[in-house]
Amino acid sequence: MRKKLSTTRRRSLENFKRLAFHGTRDHRQGMGEPNQNRSVDPPQIQELNQKLSTFRHNINNHLSLIVAAVELIRRKPDMAARLIETVAEQPQKISEEMRRFSEEFDRILGIQRTIVSENSPPSSL
Repeated sequence: MRKKLSTTRRRSLENFKRLAFHGTRDHRQGMGEPNQNRSVDPPQIQELNQKLSTFRHNINNHLSLIVAAVELIRRKPDMAARLIETVAEQPQKISEEMRRFSEEFDRILGIQRTIVSENSPPSSL
């Protein structure tokens, strides 16, 4: 006989089952054609390196929360209802970190991107 889930537990499970990067349907982007040569000076490289370091650190923090929550759920299944929400929030946070880093990267290098539709033919490299 199947046990009926509480409303809170059911919502948590529904959130957990959502796509990791909900709302990022047109996530593929193409790089715009450069209209002039662009050089990157040492301070810009240093800035990018710092931003990349911060990006990696933040992504590792989000992944660590997921791993820790899964381990706790394995050891104490009764904690699942409380931890699933934490796990479900992490993919969106990771996606936001990626978006922020990409915007800064593009800004520093002067890159303009165009959104590529899912129906667009693949570009040749």
